[in-house]
Amino acid sequence: MSINIRGPFYKDVEISLYYLNSRYYNPEVGRFLNADGLIGSVGDILGHNIYAYTQNKPVMMVDPNGEFAITTF
Repeated sequence: MSINIRGPFYKDVEISLYYLNSRYYNPEVGRFLNADGLIGSVGDILGHNIYAYTQNKPVMMVDPNGEFAITTF
């Protein structure tokens, strides 16, 4: 299975997971296995989904260090 992740990551072929500098990503389910260490702000509903990648906006945002999303354009 191929995934489209921008930014630095490491593919662990033994366990079929991707490591993105702070969390493991499972491409089979499309989610991280462990929670994000940073909690979103009160007004940011998507920021509270601690298993999401780039606030569920992978086309418009990236997560270069595995901790928070930034807009690409």
